[in-house]
Amino acid sequence: MIVGAKRDALFGPMLMVGLGGIQAEALRDTALAPAPVSADEARELIGELKAKTLLAGADVDALAATIAALSALAAVESIAEIDLNPVIVHPKGNGVSVVDALIVKRQDGRTN
Repeated sequence: MIVGAKRDALFGPMLMVGLGGIQAEALRDTALAPAPVSADEARELIGELKAKTLLAGADVDALAATIAALSALAAVESIAEIDLNPVIVHPKGNGVSVVDALIVKRQDGRTN
């Protein structure tokens, strides 16, 4: 999976969830929402994905918690962009692993 947030000049922090790795660019199966989101809202975003069936038996609760935590960071802190890609979702009860992460600070000096 891919989980990211980017600060839009008009809408503020926007969250993106989708298939990660090389599939992120090839399939463009993503869901967007303004940040922050709750874990329940994150589950709804996951449910919007065409590839949601690939997560059957996976730890969707851990993925939703990761999405919610990232969205809270993107909404409050002086962050311009965050990308977690790929996020490996393990079988139910075994959590997630973030393989690669990028955090870009805001350059305008603002903290919110």
